[in-house]
Amino acid sequence: MTVFEIGFSKCGTSSIHARFAALGLSSVHHTCPVTLTPVALTMKQNIECGEHPLKDLDRYNAFTDLVYLTHDEHIEAFKFFETFLTAIPDAQFILNTRDKDKWIESCADHNRLFERLMSVYGYQSEDQIRSHLSADWDEHIEKVVATIPAEQLLLFDITKDGGRKIDRFLGIKSELPDSLPHENFTSSKLHQALRRIIPAFIRNLAPPQVKTKVAWMVRRR
Repeated sequence: MTVFEIGFSKCGTSSIHARFAALGLSSVHHTCPVTLTPVALTMKQNIECGEHPLKDLDRYNAFTDLVYLTHDEHIEAFKFFETFLTAIPDAQFILNTRDKDKWIESCADHNRLFERLMSVYGYQSEDQIRSHLSADWDEHIEKVVATIPAEQLLLFDITKDGGRKIDRFLGIKSELPDSLPHENFTSSKLHQALRRIIPAFIRNLAPPQVKTKVAWMVRRR
């Protein structure tokens, strides 16, 4: 079994990765822990060299958050799904989605993501980035649905669907709870401000349960 999560970042990729791991899959999320190289970058280099897209990644059978973004380069390897399908004809794909407008707002709040996108694409305003993301979202989803056979594709709305939908799609029987763990979230502006104001060594003095509670209280709703 080989399964690719092929939705955009900020659409529950960490939670899906956690589900894969809980199901016993060998899942890799964003960066290979062995080579410390972003998986998206490895895949792109493999394809450009005419190699199998999973060369040097064959220890894994589940892949999430296939993105690499700097101020100079933006690789969205989840868009290589046609290449994956050719190389692995029986591969399975999960298209994870959410409300598009809320996704764009989550991107706007995430770790200078807009700043990096503006640098890569030469945009001059956030409005241009928002338009880019909106069109990119629509185009990608339309192409995925039109290309991947229905029996190999799971449409998964992270705000409505539970983990057992993934289990059934993969043909794995499990007794895991239906709810997906919220492994990551885009923090609110308040949370980001607190992190800047309060020195790291002071934050680290707080017990883990206190830090978790505070993070949850100020998380972006």
